[in-house]
Amino acid sequence: MKALISIVFLSFVMGIMCNKEYIRVELGGSVTFDCYSNATVRCILLKNKNFEADRDGGTKFHAVNSTEFCRFEATDLNFTDNGHYHCHMKDKMFTEFVLLVTVKPHEPELWYSGERFINNTRKLVTTRPDGSVDFECRSFQGYPKASFLWFVNDTLRLDAREEIMYAGGLLNVKSILTVNFDEMQYSFDELRRNKNREKLVKCAVVHDAYNFNESRALFGVFGKAYSTEEVRIKENYLDDIINPGESKEIICEADGLPEANDFRIQRLNTKKGWDLVSNETKTNVSLSGVYRCEARNTENGTYVLSKEITIQDPVVLSRSKTTNFGAILGGVFGALLLIVILVGIGYFIFCRKAKTGKHSEKDAIDERETHRMNDKPAVEKIITI
Repeated sequence: MKALISIVFLSFVMGIMCNKEYIRVELGGSVTFDCYSNATVRCILLKNKNFEADRDGGTKFHAVNSTEFCRFEATDLNFTDNGHYHCHMKDKMFTEFVLLVTVKPHEPELWYSGERFINNTRKLVTTRPDGSVDFECRSFQGYPKASFLWFVNDTLRLDAREEIMYAGGLLNVKSILTVNFDEMQYSFDELRRNKNREKLVKCAVVHDAYNFNESRALFGVFGKAYSTEEVRIKENYLDDIINPGESKEIICEADGLPEANDFRIQRLNTKKGWDLVSNETKTNVSLSGVYRCEARNTENGTYVLSKEITIQDPVVLSRSKTTNFGAILGGVFGALLLIVILVGIGYFIFCRKAKTGKHSEKDAIDERETHRMNDKPAVEKIITI
Protein backbone atom coordinates (compact mmCIF):
# COMPACT_ATOMS: atom_id res chain seq x y z
CA MET A 1 0.00 0.00 0.00
CA LYS A 2 2.85 2.37 0.88
CA ALA A 3 4.53 1.52 -2.42
CA LEU A 4 1.35 2.37 -4.33
CA ILE A 5 1.01 5.69 -2.51
CA SER A 6 4.65 6.47 -3.26
CA ILE A 7 4.18 5.74 -6.97
CA VAL A 8 1.05 7.93 -7.16
CA PHE A 9 2.80 10.74 -5.29
CA LEU A 10 5.87 10.48 -7.53
CA SER A 11 3.71 10.58 -10.65
CA PHE A 12 1.92 13.66 -9.32
CA VAL A 13 5.21 15.42 -8.58
CA MET A 14 6.66 14.52 -11.98
CA GLY A 15 3.48 15.77 -13.65
CA ILE A 16 3.99 19.12 -11.97
CA MET A 17 7.71 19.26 -12.71
CA CYS A 18 7.47 18.12 -16.34
CA ASN A 19 5.54 20.43 -18.67
CA LYS A 20 4.83 19.70 -22.32
CA GLU A 21 4.68 22.42 -24.97
CA TYR A 22 3.69 22.01 -28.61
CA ILE A 23 5.51 24.37 -30.94
CA ARG A 24 4.73 24.80 -34.63
CA VAL A 25 7.22 26.62 -36.86
CA GLU A 26 7.23 27.41 -40.57
CA LEU A 27 10.01 25.89 -42.67
CA GLY A 28 13.18 28.00 -42.32
CA GLY A 29 11.98 29.65 -39.12
CA SER A 30 13.53 29.77 -35.65
CA VAL A 31 12.58 28.48 -32.20
CA THR A 32 13.51 29.09 -28.56
CA PHE A 33 13.17 26.55 -25.76
CA ASP A 34 12.92 28.14 -22.29
CA CYS A 35 13.62 25.19 -20.04
CA TYR A 36 14.14 26.62 -16.56
CA SER A 37 14.34 30.11 -15.12
CA ASN A 38 16.73 29.55 -12.19
CA ALA A 39 19.39 27.30 -13.66
CA THR A 40 22.59 27.29 -11.62
CA VAL A 41 23.81 23.92 -12.82
CA ARG A 42 24.46 22.35 -16.17
CA CYS A 43 21.32 21.76 -18.29
CA ILE A 44 21.12 19.44 -21.27
CA LEU A 45 18.75 19.32 -24.25
CA LEU A 46 17.86 15.86 -25.50
CA LYS A 47 16.03 15.02 -28.72
CA ASN A 48 14.19 11.70 -28.69
CA LYS A 49 16.41 10.75 -25.69
CA ASN A 50 19.61 11.52 -27.63
CA PHE A 51 22.08 14.28 -26.74
CA GLU A 52 21.40 17.47 -28.70
CA ALA A 53 23.03 20.39 -26.89
CA ASP A 54 24.27 21.74 -23.56
CA ARG A 55 25.81 24.95 -22.23
CA ASP A 56 29.09 24.10 -23.92
CA GLY A 57 27.61 23.79 -27.39
CA GLY A 58 25.69 21.39 -29.59
CA THR A 59 24.57 20.62 -33.09
CA LYS A 60 21.59 22.55 -34.47
CA PHE A 61 20.57 23.95 -31.10
CA HIS A 62 22.86 26.10 -29.02
CA ALA A 63 22.52 27.25 -25.43
CA VAL A 64 22.17 30.89 -24.49
CA ASN A 65 25.05 31.66 -22.11
CA SER A 66 23.61 32.53 -18.72
CA THR A 67 23.75 31.26 -15.17
CA GLU A 68 20.26 32.59 -14.45
CA PHE A 69 18.24 30.45 -16.84
CA CYS A 70 18.39 27.47 -19.17
CA ARG A 71 17.50 28.38 -22.78
CA PHE A 72 18.22 26.83 -26.19
CA GLU A 73 17.79 28.39 -29.62
CA ALA A 74 17.85 27.18 -33.22
CA THR A 75 17.39 28.85 -36.62
CA ASP A 76 16.77 27.79 -40.20
CA LEU A 77 14.65 24.82 -39.15
CA ASN A 78 13.81 22.02 -41.55
CA PHE A 79 11.77 18.83 -41.45
CA THR A 80 14.58 16.80 -39.87
CA ASP A 81 14.31 19.00 -36.78
CA ASN A 82 10.83 17.66 -35.98
CA GLY A 83 10.63 15.62 -32.80
CA HIS A 84 10.38 15.54 -29.01
CA TYR A 85 12.90 17.56 -26.98
CA HIS A 86 13.55 17.33 -23.22
CA CYS A 87 15.40 19.66 -20.88
CA HIS A 88 17.40 17.89 -18.15
CA MET A 89 19.21 19.18 -15.08
CA LYS A 90 20.91 16.85 -12.63
CA ASP A 91 19.33 13.89 -14.42
CA LYS A 92 15.84 15.33 -13.89
CA MET A 93 13.51 16.16 -16.73
CA PHE A 94 11.73 19.49 -16.32
CA THR A 95 10.24 20.43 -19.70
CA GLU A 96 9.25 18.62 -22.89
CA PHE A 97 8.86 20.36 -26.25
CA VAL A 98 7.17 18.85 -29.30
CA LEU A 99 8.49 20.64 -32.39
CA LEU A 100 6.72 20.47 -35.74
CA VAL A 101 8.12 22.22 -38.81
CA THR A 102 5.35 22.83 -41.35
CA VAL A 103 4.59 24.28 -44.76
CA LYS A 104 1.07 25.57 -45.36
CA PRO A 105 -0.32 23.99 -48.54
CA HIS A 106 -2.01 25.82 -51.36
CA GLU A 107 -5.75 26.34 -51.08
CA PRO A 108 -7.48 22.97 -51.58
CA GLU A 109 -9.51 22.15 -54.68
CA LEU A 110 -12.56 19.98 -55.32
CA TRP A 111 -12.78 18.17 -58.66
CA TYR A 112 -15.42 15.94 -60.24
CA SER A 113 -15.52 14.26 -63.64
CA GLY A 114 -12.25 15.98 -64.57
CA GLU A 115 -13.64 19.46 -63.85
CA ARG A 116 -12.70 21.84 -61.05
CA PHE A 117 -15.68 22.78 -58.92
CA ILE A 118 -16.59 26.34 -57.87
CA ASN A 119 -17.32 26.24 -54.16
CA ASN A 120 -20.91 26.40 -52.87
CA THR A 121 -22.78 25.99 -56.16
CA ARG A 122 -25.08 23.42 -57.77
CA LYS A 123 -23.83 21.31 -60.65
CA LEU A 124 -25.11 18.73 -63.08
CA VAL A 125 -23.02 15.54 -63.12
CA THR A 126 -22.60 12.84 -65.73
CA THR A 127 -22.53 9.46 -64.06
CA ARG A 128 -21.07 6.13 -65.07
CA PRO A 129 -23.45 3.35 -66.16
CA ASP A 130 -23.71 2.28 -62.51
CA GLY A 131 -24.75 5.81 -61.46
CA SER A 132 -21.47 6.72 -59.72
CA VAL A 133 -19.15 9.73 -59.89
CA ASP A 134 -15.64 10.20 -58.43
CA PHE A 135 -14.97 13.36 -56.41
CA GLU A 136 -11.39 14.45 -55.71
CA CYS A 137 -10.28 16.72 -52.87
CA ARG A 138 -6.72 17.96 -53.51
CA SER A 139 -4.10 19.56 -51.27
CA PHE A 140 -0.80 20.63 -52.87
CA GLN A 141 2.70 21.57 -51.74
CA GLY A 142 2.31 21.18 -47.99
CA TYR A 143 3.99 19.44 -45.08
CA PRO A 144 3.08 17.26 -43.27
CA LYS A 145 0.27 15.39 -45.04
CA ALA A 146 -3.19 16.93 -45.09
CA SER A 147 -6.18 15.03 -43.69
CA PHE A 148 -9.62 14.86 -45.32
CA LEU A 149 -13.16 14.40 -44.02
CA TRP A 150 -15.96 13.58 -46.48
CA PHE A 151 -19.70 14.09 -45.94
CA VAL A 152 -22.59 13.20 -48.26
CA ASN A 153 -25.92 14.73 -47.21
CA ASP A 154 -24.31 15.46 -43.82
CA THR A 155 -23.38 11.79 -43.34
CA LEU A 156 -19.71 11.03 -42.66
CA ARG A 157 -18.07 8.78 -45.27
CA LEU A 158 -14.99 6.77 -44.34
CA ASP A 159 -14.45 4.89 -47.61
CA ALA A 160 -12.31 7.46 -49.47
CA ARG A 161 -8.91 6.46 -50.85
CA GLU A 162 -5.73 8.56 -51.01
CA GLU A 163 -2.92 9.17 -53.46
CA ILE A 164 0.30 10.80 -52.15
CA MET A 165 3.14 12.26 -54.23
CA TYR A 166 6.35 14.03 -53.16
CA ALA A 167 7.47 17.12 -55.06
CA GLY A 168 10.50 19.12 -53.92
CA GLY A 169 10.30 17.67 -50.42
CA LEU A 170 6.64 18.69 -50.09
CA LEU A 171 3.49 16.59 -50.32
CA ASN A 172 0.71 16.57 -52.89
CA VAL A 173 -2.26 14.63 -51.54
CA LYS A 174 -5.43 13.61 -53.33
CA SER A 175 -8.46 12.09 -51.57
CA ILE A 176 -10.96 10.32 -53.84
CA LEU A 177 -14.57 9.51 -52.91
CA THR A 178 -17.05 7.61 -55.08
CA VAL A 179 -20.68 8.78 -54.79
CA ASN A 180 -23.58 6.85 -56.31
CA PHE A 181 -26.47 9.00 -57.52
CA ASP A 182 -28.82 6.07 -58.05
CA GLU A 183 -28.97 5.42 -54.31
CA MET A 184 -32.05 6.78 -52.55
CA GLN A 185 -31.17 9.17 -49.74
CA TYR A 186 -33.40 11.64 -47.93
CA SER A 187 -32.47 15.33 -48.13
CA PHE A 188 -33.45 17.77 -45.39
CA ASP A 189 -33.37 20.75 -47.75
CA GLU A 190 -37.02 21.71 -48.20
CA LEU A 191 -36.43 22.79 -51.81
CA ARG A 192 -35.22 19.29 -52.71
CA ARG A 193 -37.21 17.25 -50.20
CA ASN A 194 -37.94 13.68 -51.31
CA LYS A 195 -36.35 14.21 -54.73
CA ASN A 196 -33.24 12.11 -53.99
CA ARG A 197 -31.64 13.24 -57.23
CA GLU A 198 -29.36 15.82 -55.66
CA LYS A 199 -26.66 15.23 -53.06
CA LEU A 200 -24.77 17.65 -50.86
CA VAL A 201 -21.09 16.66 -51.09
CA LYS A 202 -18.62 18.24 -48.67
CA CYS A 203 -14.86 17.85 -48.21
CA ALA A 204 -13.16 19.31 -45.12
CA VAL A 205 -9.36 19.65 -45.27
CA VAL A 206 -7.34 19.71 -42.04
CA HIS A 207 -3.63 20.56 -41.89
CA ASP A 208 -1.11 21.14 -39.09
CA ALA A 209 -0.06 24.44 -40.66
CA TYR A 210 -3.57 25.87 -40.27
CA ASN A 211 -4.52 27.78 -37.15
CA PHE A 212 -5.88 25.88 -34.18
CA ASN A 213 -9.30 24.30 -34.91
CA GLU A 214 -9.15 25.68 -38.46
CA SER A 215 -10.02 23.76 -41.62
CA ARG A 216 -10.92 24.39 -45.25
CA ALA A 217 -14.38 23.32 -46.40
CA LEU A 218 -15.37 22.68 -50.01
CA PHE A 219 -18.97 21.75 -50.71
CA GLY A 220 -21.68 21.84 -53.33
CA VAL A 221 -24.89 20.24 -54.55
CA PHE A 222 -24.63 17.71 -57.36
CA GLY A 223 -27.21 15.69 -59.23
CA LYS A 224 -28.51 14.18 -62.44
CA ALA A 225 -30.64 16.14 -64.92
CA TYR A 226 -34.31 16.81 -64.16
CA SER A 227 -36.77 19.57 -65.05
CA THR A 228 -37.83 22.37 -62.72
CA GLU A 229 -40.68 21.21 -60.48
CA GLU A 230 -40.83 23.76 -57.67
CA VAL A 231 -40.40 27.55 -57.62
CA ARG A 232 -40.35 29.73 -54.52
CA ILE A 233 -40.58 33.49 -54.15
CA LYS A 234 -38.97 34.91 -51.02
CA GLU A 235 -39.14 38.30 -49.33
CA ASN A 236 -35.77 39.63 -48.19
CA TYR A 237 -37.25 42.12 -45.70
CA LEU A 238 -38.66 42.23 -42.19
CA ASP A 239 -42.18 43.54 -42.89
CA ASP A 240 -44.49 43.66 -45.90
CA ILE A 241 -45.15 47.43 -45.81
CA ILE A 242 -43.37 49.65 -48.33
CA ASN A 243 -43.14 53.38 -47.62
CA PRO A 244 -42.53 56.11 -50.22
CA GLY A 245 -38.90 56.10 -51.36
CA GLU A 246 -38.28 52.59 -50.04
CA SER A 247 -37.61 49.38 -51.94
CA LYS A 248 -37.99 45.71 -51.11
CA GLU A 249 -35.87 42.84 -52.45
CA ILE A 250 -37.68 39.85 -53.92
CA ILE A 251 -35.82 36.59 -54.57
CA CYS A 252 -36.91 33.79 -56.89
CA GLU A 253 -35.56 30.24 -56.42
CA ALA A 254 -36.12 27.11 -58.46
CA ASP A 255 -35.00 23.50 -58.38
CA GLY A 256 -33.95 21.40 -61.36
CA LEU A 257 -30.64 20.53 -63.01
CA PRO A 258 -29.09 22.13 -64.90
CA GLU A 259 -29.87 25.18 -62.79
CA ALA A 260 -32.83 27.30 -63.87
CA ASN A 261 -31.77 30.38 -65.84
CA ASP A 262 -35.12 31.62 -67.17
CA PHE A 263 -36.94 33.65 -64.50
CA ARG A 264 -39.91 36.00 -64.59
CA ILE A 265 -40.83 38.10 -61.57
CA GLN A 266 -44.28 39.61 -62.18
CA ARG A 267 -46.72 42.08 -60.58
CA LEU A 268 -50.52 41.95 -60.70
CA ASN A 269 -52.03 44.93 -62.57
CA THR A 270 -55.45 46.58 -62.24
CA LYS A 271 -56.86 44.48 -65.10
CA LYS A 272 -56.03 41.25 -63.25
CA GLY A 273 -53.15 40.59 -65.62
CA TRP A 274 -49.45 40.19 -64.83
CA ASP A 275 -46.74 42.71 -65.76
CA LEU A 276 -43.10 41.63 -66.09
CA VAL A 277 -40.88 43.22 -63.43
CA SER A 278 -37.56 41.41 -63.91
CA ASN A 279 -35.92 38.42 -65.59
CA GLU A 280 -33.33 38.09 -62.81
CA THR A 281 -33.43 35.77 -59.82
CA LYS A 282 -33.66 38.78 -57.50
CA THR A 283 -34.84 42.35 -57.89
CA ASN A 284 -35.76 45.44 -55.87
CA VAL A 285 -39.33 46.75 -56.13
CA SER A 286 -40.69 50.11 -54.98
CA LEU A 287 -44.41 49.58 -55.63
CA SER A 288 -46.92 47.83 -53.43
CA GLY A 289 -48.98 45.03 -54.88
CA VAL A 290 -49.14 41.29 -55.47
CA TYR A 291 -46.04 39.57 -56.88
CA ARG A 292 -45.22 36.10 -58.14
CA CYS A 293 -42.41 34.29 -59.93
CA GLU A 294 -42.18 31.66 -62.65
CA ALA A 295 -39.11 29.78 -63.84
CA ARG A 296 -37.83 26.89 -65.95
CA ASN A 297 -34.43 25.28 -66.51
CA THR A 298 -34.75 24.23 -70.16
CA GLU A 299 -35.46 26.34 -73.22
CA ASN A 300 -38.52 24.34 -74.23
CA GLY A 301 -39.61 23.50 -70.70
CA THR A 302 -42.82 24.55 -69.00
CA TYR A 303 -42.80 27.53 -66.65
CA VAL A 304 -43.56 26.61 -63.04
CA LEU A 305 -45.37 29.19 -60.91
CA SER A 306 -44.61 30.16 -57.34
CA LYS A 307 -47.04 31.25 -54.66
CA GLU A 308 -48.03 34.91 -54.52
CA ILE A 309 -46.80 37.47 -52.00
CA THR A 310 -48.28 40.87 -51.14
CA ILE A 311 -46.42 44.09 -50.40
CA GLN A 312 -48.77 46.62 -48.81
CA ASP A 313 -49.08 50.39 -49.11
CA PRO A 314 -49.25 52.02 -45.64
CA VAL A 315 -51.95 54.53 -46.77
CA VAL A 316 -54.18 51.82 -48.22
CA LEU A 317 -53.48 49.66 -45.19
CA SER A 318 -54.50 52.54 -42.87
CA ARG A 319 -57.72 53.08 -44.82
CA SER A 320 -58.40 49.40 -44.71
CA LYS A 321 -57.89 49.38 -40.96
CA THR A 322 -60.23 52.41 -40.60
CA THR A 323 -62.84 50.76 -42.80
CA ASN A 324 -62.51 47.55 -40.90
CA PHE A 325 -62.89 49.41 -37.61
CA GLY A 326 -66.06 51.11 -38.87
CA ALA A 327 -67.40 47.82 -40.11
CA ILE A 328 -66.64 46.19 -36.77
CA LEU A 329 -68.25 49.08 -34.87
CA GLY A 330 -71.33 48.95 -37.12
CA GLY A 331 -71.52 45.21 -36.66
CA VAL A 332 -71.36 45.54 -32.88
CA PHE A 333 -74.07 48.25 -32.89
CA GLY A 334 -76.27 46.16 -35.19
CA ALA A 335 -75.85 43.13 -32.95
CA LEU A 336 -76.80 45.15 -29.87
CA LEU A 337 -79.85 46.58 -31.67
CA LEU A 338 -80.91 43.10 -32.71
CA ILE A 339 -80.56 41.89 -29.14
CA VAL A 340 -82.73 44.80 -27.90
CA ILE A 341 -85.38 44.05 -30.53
CA LEU A 342 -85.40 40.36 -29.68
CA VAL A 343 -85.66 41.13 -25.97
CA GLY A 344 -88.56 43.52 -26.70
CA ILE A 345 -90.38 40.96 -28.79
CA GLY A 346 -89.86 38.33 -26.13
CA TYR A 347 -91.14 40.66 -23.43
CA PHE A 348 -94.20 41.51 -25.52
CA ILE A 349 -95.00 37.85 -26.10
CA PHE A 350 -94.52 37.08 -22.42
CA CYS A 351 -96.82 39.91 -21.34
CA ARG A 352 -99.43 38.91 -23.92
CA LYS A 353 -99.43 35.35 -22.68
CA ALA A 354 -99.68 36.50 -19.08
CA LYS A 355 -102.62 38.80 -19.87
CA THR A 356 -104.37 36.10 -21.86
CA GLY A 357 -103.93 33.71 -18.96
CA LYS A 358 -105.53 36.14 -16.53
CA HIS A 359 -108.57 36.64 -18.82
CA SER A 360 -108.97 32.92 -19.22
CA GLU A 361 -108.89 32.40 -15.47
CA LYS A 362 -111.52 35.14 -14.92
CA ASP A 363 -113.78 33.67 -17.58
CA ALA A 364 -113.52 30.28 -15.92
CA ILE A 365 -114.52 31.76 -12.55
CA ASP A 366 -117.46 33.63 -14.10
CA GLU A 367 -118.61 30.49 -15.84
CA ARG A 368 -118.50 28.48 -12.63
CA GLU A 369 -120.45 31.23 -10.84
CA THR A 370 -123.09 31.24 -13.58
CA HIS A 371 -123.53 27.50 -13.30
CA ARG A 372 -123.85 27.78 -9.55
CA MET A 373 -126.53 30.44 -9.83
CA ASN A 374 -128.44 28.43 -12.38
CA ASP A 375 -128.37 25.36 -10.19
CA LYS A 376 -129.48 27.13 -6.94
CA PRO A 377 -133.25 27.65 -7.67
CA ALA A 378 -133.68 24.02 -8.49
CA VAL A 379 -132.33 23.08 -5.12
CA GLU A 380 -134.55 25.57 -3.32
CA LYS A 381 -137.57 24.26 -5.22
CA ILE A 382 -136.89 20.75 -4.17
CA ILE A 383 -136.60 21.81 -0.55
CA THR A 384 -139.92 23.71 -0.70
CA ILE A 385 -141.83 20.70 -1.89
